[in-house]
Amino acid sequence: MESRNQNQNRTALNNVPYIWSPKKVYSWKEPIHLPGCQHSLGTPETGYVIQNQYTGSEYVAVPVECLPKNGTIDGTTHVKYGRRYFRQTWWTELLATKSYNNWVNKAVFRSVHKYKIFYISRYMAAKDNTGKVVFTKGLMPCTIKEMYEMRMRPEHFLKEVDKMPKEVYSCLPPGEAYDTLCEAIIHLKAQTYKEIVRDSTNLGNYWKSPNSPHKLMPNGSKENGYVFNINGLAGNFGELTNERSGNFYVWRGNNFGWGGGIIADRFTTLYEPGDYVDQRKEVACRAVVCLKA
Repeated sequence: MESRNQNQNRTALNNVPYIWSPKKVYSWKEPIHLPGCQHSLGTPETGYVIQNQYTGSEYVAVPVECLPKNGTIDGTTHVKYGRRYFRQTWWTELLATKSYNNWVNKAVFRSVHKYKIFYISRYMAAKDNTGKVVFTKGLMPCTIKEMYEMRMRPEHFLKEVDKMPKEVYSCLPPGEAYDTLCEAIIHLKAQTYKEIVRDSTNLGNYWKSPNSPHKLMPNGSKENGYVFNINGLAGNFGELTNERSGNFYVWRGNNFGWGGGIIADRFTTLYEPGDYVDQRKEVACRAVVCLKA
């Protein structure tokens, strides 16, 4: 196991601002980087992008600290990182969906409490020509159907993310993380409340979007669009999350086959083999990545 000094020397050589400190007070305005990553684009207010210097994968910082305490995890407590009920159906949503592995959400919550941010992949999960999981431009996302054909559940798929060191945690986005991302986009005026909550048709690849190709497109295609420097949040592939409703998994963002769509909406669909997998070819996933606290 690396000593603390070895870890500091390693990151210093890589010119990466990641140095472990028990006393440091972290801020969303100066996001701590994931190990091996460097800043490549944007600001905390517009979408702060870091890139893994070895694999090319990109991640965007979600600045939780700057948000109002209008979220909730337990339905009553008001927090910055938590569920939002954008469509005024909060009680129905609260009863119907919850994070599947609650310890996953707690791990992200602890990280956010310390570092004031979490990261979400800029692109959907894909496999490069060596079979490595990456989040890069130009590759076609790996569908849930393909994951099952490889005998790999999405949860396990994301454990291979960039071969990150042990101090980094990755998972499917909990509902709280996805809602917090939507809140950050609205709060920082990257997009309007209406565009995120009521009609996202013009933000990405939906059937009725302007110049839609009416088919699935690779990561980074201009038709997918960028929201807060994140590609494909609106349309193209639907996005599997860590939420469940009974035996159903929840996915977000709609996909290209919908006439129009809403980023903040939730949808429930089985993705078990023999039923969901044979039919659902338009759902993929991205990762939430954070430093362990």
